[in-house]
Amino acid sequence: MTARRWYLIAVGALLVGGGARAAVDCPSREGELTHVCDANNQTCTPDFPSMPAPVCTDTRPSADCPDSKCSIDFVTGPMTSFRGVLTVVVDDSVEQMVRTPTGTNIVAVSVALDLGKKGVISQIYQDTSDPTSPPTDFYGLNVSELIVALQDDVDDNTGKLHGINDLVFRGLDDQMSSALRALYNVAAGTAVFTKITGVQVTDQQTTGLGTVLRAKVKGGFVQP
Repeated sequence: MTARRWYLIAVGALLVGGGARAAVDCPSREGELTHVCDANNQTCTPDFPSMPAPVCTDTRPSADCPDSKCSIDFVTGPMTSFRGVLTVVVDDSVEQMVRTPTGTNIVAVSVALDLGKKGVISQIYQDTSDPTSPPTDFYGLNVSELIVALQDDVDDNTGKLHGINDLVFRGLDDQMSSALRALYNVAAGTAVFTKITGVQVTDQQTTGLGTVLRAKVKGGFVQP
């Protein structure tokens, strides 16, 4: 498969741009999503603080909404939200399926979203032009084992684990969004995570195994 859009890590998504730990700020993520004024449902652009906001929110002030706030335009109605368990595995040493692995420098990222009785949707990502490089998400971030291993560190600005804030409002790729819409009978909209809890990281950088991130997620669909 090609290295397509995916929030992470989602991950895309995951989550770091520059240096070992500099997350894509919330305005970059929120600004891609459709917003409307609470008072009249007219399209609006949220006002972001001069410094990148460390915490994401679905509602902000806006000069376009003098009488209300500017909010992300979520699809509403029955079956328009989802919850599940997100599992991201990044392996910087992909092996052939043999009894005694010898180690390689090929990188792959797998993303699985377990929706309980609804089933599981998943993707596997690689940089197909250079399989020895981490795949790059749509923010230009390289998704490596090191990046995933940092997601259970505490963010000094928010007091929360990096994985909690870094995954909020990140969208899944078009194929996964389409699969989610079909499962929930939603006609249109981009699937995004709205709440992240229970972040767990198993760091396997020194073992030859894949490093794993697991988290409970809630999400919804944003109007196109």
